[in-house]
Amino acid sequence: MAGIETSGSASAAGAYPQQCVYDLLSPRLSTGGTWTNYDYTASQRNGYSVYQAGPAVNDYIDFDMLCDAGTYEIWIMHAKNTDAGQIQFLVDGVNAGAIVEGYNASLTYNNVATRSTASLSAGRHTLRMQIPSKHASSTNYYGQTQMVAWRRTGA
Repeated sequence: MAGIETSGSASAAGAYPQQCVYDLLSPRLSTGGTWTNYDYTASQRNGYSVYQAGPAVNDYIDFDMLCDAGTYEIWIMHAKNTDAGQIQFLVDGVNAGAIVEGYNASLTYNNVATRSTASLSAGRHTLRMQIPSKHASSTNYYGQTQMVAWRRTGA
């Protein structure tokens, strides 16, 4: 299904063990600012992303996740540009590693960053993507994420 990002593999029963599942195109739990989905050209992995329409500092978007218990690494694919902000990912309100820099002197797609997060209990969790700041050379606070995937790294 388009937009669903998982790690692990499906079992014969159809379950996805050792993973977190969510949908970038699903209804959001909440937002600060106005966020939208955008379809791109073939140069962009997955062909779509989420970003703000009229960005501002501290804009955020929350996604609902369903996770197996364990420790996870977050894999983030995003666009960089002259008008991009710095992206902070939070899981259940806790920072999930260092800020992801969105600024670049020219537009580039498919930039990858990895972040670690604390152990999660089995069940529902909230992933927040927030734009708390920007590079001094950036002209705006856009946060353009193409994909977020999870890989379980421990029990």
